[in-house]
Amino acid sequence: MPRALTLTLFCCFPLLLFAQNAEDLGRTEPFLIGFKGTIYNFVIPRDGIDPKKGYDPEIEKTTPIGYVYAQKLFITERLLNATFPGVPKGKEVFAIIYTGRFEVKTPNVYEFLLQSDDGSRLWIDSVEVINRDGSRQFREMKQGKIKLDAGFHDIKVWYFQGLPNRMGLVLMFKTPEDKGFKPFDFKPMEDEAKRYIQQDGEGIKIRFSEKVSFETGKSELMPAADSILAITVRMLNYNPEAKCRIEGHTDDVGNAKDNLLLSQNRAKAVATALKNRGIPASVQLEVKGYGSTKPIASNSSAEGKAMNRRVDIIIEK
Repeated sequence: MPRALTLTLFCCFPLLLFAQNAEDLGRTEPFLIGFKGTIYNFVIPRDGIDPKKGYDPEIEKTTPIGYVYAQKLFITERLLNATFPGVPKGKEVFAIIYTGRFEVKTPNVYEFLLQSDDGSRLWIDSVEVINRDGSRQFREMKQGKIKLDAGFHDIKVWYFQGLPNRMGLVLMFKTPEDKGFKPFDFKPMEDEAKRYIQQDGEGIKIRFSEKVSFETGKSELMPAADSILAITVRMLNYNPEAKCRIEGHTDDVGNAKDNLLLSQNRAKAVATALKNRGIPASVQLEVKGYGSTKPIASNSSAEGKAMNRRVDIIIEK
């Protein structure tokens, strides 16, 4: 993947073979951008696990037993002698399906490496890239290549934890120009996104201020809004099932009816720009203008008025 590639583990486990961070395993709270791991009950057959098989698509129709979230899959080999985040306490046998979306900026042939104890598989855009399923040891690794165009892609990783209680899961990648493999990591994209967004109880909030987005009294977006539009498109691609509210606001100068219309038109302009830039069709957009009825600052000063002239995007939790 390119450097801007965006794309899943967290808890306290003991040192086994390598220096390990507590965050390696993931956590039970979602990241802004990252993998979502859906955890399933996994039953080992009486006659043992087929050395070439572990994944069964029927497992995805069963009820999950938990969830775990991570920005990279880099669990070096260790003993599972504590509870894995999201897994019921004391359960040593389970399966996880990690899903996410990542962005490719430069078309290329990308090579992936998957290493695990026990079995694992990798799919990108529903194409199986690596299959090292079944009962495996961590030292075994497998690689696979896929050509990816610029744009957003779906990633899916299957992993099952069998007996004994030793575990590990590592996903890495490289381009033909890279000297070696590196972790597949969502964190750089999250760090970039945090420059533009706020998070609160409602969800993710992205603000288009009048200063950089609109001329006074106009509803056409200015070129300066491009960077905010780009990060919004990314966030919606990382959250393709999201409910998204686009809310236009003004200060209290002028006629209330005109302000309401201006706020509606500005919100519609942002919605149109997002659709034209290619947000997922599954995103639910709600567009509304409020005029001057929801100020975030006092309209008694020029600075306060400027803060109130805005369009807010709220990606709901």
